[in-house]
Amino acid sequence: MGIRGKFFLVIAFIGSAVGIATYLLLKWSHESLIEKEAVRIAEIVSTQVVSDRAEYTQALVDKLAKDGFGASSDATGKPGYIPLPAQFVRNVAKRVEQKSGDLYSYSLASLWNLNPQQGLKDEFDHWAWKQLEIQDQAFAQGPAPAAGYPWKPVYRIGNKNGVATLRYMKADPAAASSCVACHNRYEQKPDVIAMRMSQGTAPGKTWQMHRLMGAIRVEIPIDHVAALAAAGRNQTLGALGGTLALGFGLLLWLIYRNIIKPVEWSVQQVDGFSAKVDSVVGCSKDLVLAAEDQIKACKETQQILNAGEVMTTTTSLENLATVANSNAMRAEDSAVYCNELQESFDALRTRLQRMVGG
Repeated sequence: MGIRGKFFLVIAFIGSAVGIATYLLLKWSHESLIEKEAVRIAEIVSTQVVSDRAEYTQALVDKLAKDGFGASSDATGKPGYIPLPAQFVRNVAKRVEQKSGDLYSYSLASLWNLNPQQGLKDEFDHWAWKQLEIQDQAFAQGPAPAAGYPWKPVYRIGNKNGVATLRYMKADPAAASSCVACHNRYEQKPDVIAMRMSQGTAPGKTWQMHRLMGAIRVEIPIDHVAALAAAGRNQTLGALGGTLALGFGLLLWLIYRNIIKPVEWSVQQVDGFSAKVDSVVGCSKDLVLAAEDQIKACKETQQILNAGEVMTTTTSLENLATVANSNAMRAEDSAVYCNELQESFDALRTRLQRMVGG
């Protein structure tokens, strides 16, 4: 493979490596961004739910309790009573689900649920609840803070009903003394005790402030967001690919013009340089042979002179002159070749020095 082929192969390899690395980086960054944004939305939703319920409890339930009324699970048939905070959250969640379409949904969940619809439903619920229990057990070994423990939400992206969905669960600890008292009373009721036993959960749970009581489950489908992100990623890749192709094309042209082409020209010069060297070597061989002929002719002339043969001597001298003249012409040709060789060598050296920056 010639220098052009090797160069194009290297450029193709580098371009492919850059393209693949860019695609994987963009894919990872988009997926990470989608996950972070979905988690942020889930955090906003769960915070809103907790805030709404806290305000409902303090502004309505507690006030009505002071007025001799309060909240009840069957508030519809009891004048002066309103739904329990959990019922209020569930009713709002149903309305949100109707209005939001497939944007998001939320609900309450607990291992010690009072409403059958708010139990742990699937593998994610049990896995996430276990993570919250581990936090709760760790908090139980330390001092109880007045403002509550630093709970960490649990989440993961999975497939639900054929749709990629962020499933998020955040601890919903006992935040008000009225909630603790109410739930402790419920745990002593026969029907709740029977439900706990049917669920395989130990009955008679005693609740404490700031400890794990339930959780807020938020689900956010991310398929449409992922599709939009993929479209944006493809557009980015297209623009970046065009830019890289243009950049590599320009780089290829510059390298070909300033490196490959001069190298190829230098190779041609070296070929010519080699041919001239061969010519000089050939001339040198001819000069050696001519010199041997001249030495031989000189010896013959010397012998003739010693013998005193005038005519023969004249002929020998003429032969000697002819040989000498031929040698002179060959020497002149050799000198011309040597000069050309020196010029070629100087030009080649100058070009190579320019190529390497010398």
